[in-house]
Amino acid sequence: PGLCLFLFGVLAQTVLLANPFQIGGLIFDIHTLLFSAVASIIGLQLALFAALAKVFTSDLGLTPFNGYAQAMERWFSIEVGAIFGVFCLGAGVVLSIASVAAWDAAGFSEFDPQKGMRLVIPSISFLVAGAQLLFASFFYGVLKLGHVESSALKSQNKEFDCREEAAL
Repeated sequence: PGLCLFLFGVLAQTVLLANPFQIGGLIFDIHTLLFSAVASIIGLQLALFAALAKVFTSDLGLTPFNGYAQAMERWFSIEVGAIFGVFCLGAGVVLSIASVAAWDAAGFSEFDPQKGMRLVIPSISFLVAGAQLLFASFFYGVLKLGHVESSALKSQNKEFDCREEAAL
């Protein structure tokens, strides 16, 4: 569901990026563009949550290590997520600069919202998606650290039990 919502949001933003879209008497414009951006952001968040939950539960043995988890292991890494995240952040910055340049061309005065929001909304989408991808890839790396079991750690846990401190 998250991936479908994300793809729907991206597709709708792509269609509405340059001009309004009309079907009969119905006109889809910047308001629809904004809702599409929200759909893509929520969809991405849902997809990332599902993927990270699958990694976590597979590593604990709570769910089977199936084809989905194997594909994640094979194709995704901290570096891949970071590259996509930085790319999205960069696209967001470029679009933000373009929107300020367009406002500058209007003399930093009244600026047509239909033109301005067609740059601002996608730039915000890219910035949020980039941050989500970047930090999700870092969290993926934390999940893949594994469960370190060593005698030194076990002895430290006997000396200092967090549960006892929390009870104080």
